[in-house]
Amino acid sequence: MIREQNKLIYVLPGVPKETEFFWQQIKKGLPRGDAHFYRSEIVKFCGIGESQFEMNIKPLLTELPPSLKPAYLPSFGEVWFYLYSDQKNLDTVERAERVIQKIKDQYHQYLFTPFGDTLEEACGQLLCRFHLTLSTAESCTGGLLIHRLTNISGSSQYVNRGYVVYSNKAKENDLAIPELIIQEKGAVSEEVARLLAEHVREKTGTDFGIGITGIAGPTGGLETKPVGLVYIALAEEKQTLVRKHIFSGDRIVNKTFASQFALTYLFQALRKKYECLP
Repeated sequence: MIREQNKLIYVLPGVPKETEFFWQQIKKGLPRGDAHFYRSEIVKFCGIGESQFEMNIKPLLTELPPSLKPAYLPSFGEVWFYLYSDQKNLDTVERAERVIQKIKDQYHQYLFTPFGDTLEEACGQLLCRFHLTLSTAESCTGGLLIHRLTNISGSSQYVNRGYVVYSNKAKENDLAIPELIIQEKGAVSEEVARLLAEHVREKTGTDFGIGITGIAGPTGGLETKPVGLVYIALAEEKQTLVRKHIFSGDRIVNKTFASQFALTYLFQALRKKYECLP
């Protein structure tokens, strides 16, 4: 609700049922100002699904008075959450803040907002804090991951280099992925993702290497390797973890999800280092 030149402008959600509901409330007469409206801070989580998160925090929400409502905002592998009420008073604020703090404490391993408003910003802040660097080797995402990482000002402190090794020849020539491995296992395979991450890390001398290979679609899928199949590898000095995903969106959605989960795995690795601090 916006007040402009002695008029009220209401901005409604696009979902038809929600628009209808709010329009009825407006006709009944909504409060003509925000003095009584309260919204808690927005906390953002990655690596946990909306339905799982909603189910897990239900016991904590029983502490809330009826006037305080939960809001869940899922967004490409993230869950954003806050509490709101049309009653703004000290008791409402204190009770909401207590519940938000409990949620932050219990799900801290998924919580990235203490380190940045976006996941790439959170990863960047943690990389800077530990003086760590990374390089990427991307196939199906075509550089989307390195694009997101370098959207952050100051990212040159921790981003070393990004390779877009889209063709098999590029994988072989730029990062020494053996032709035999590609022929036997396929360019979209756990083995190739692992080698991409390990070889880019070794070649650039960085602390982390990320390798992504997959089938973004809508063409190129097989029965054994369907559209949306993506392998994401994160290599460190002593270990390399590879995850398999099968995304179900269109080409852009699949690429976005692949970059999102790559950032999620990087954040989780950095979060563990953060928790080990004295």
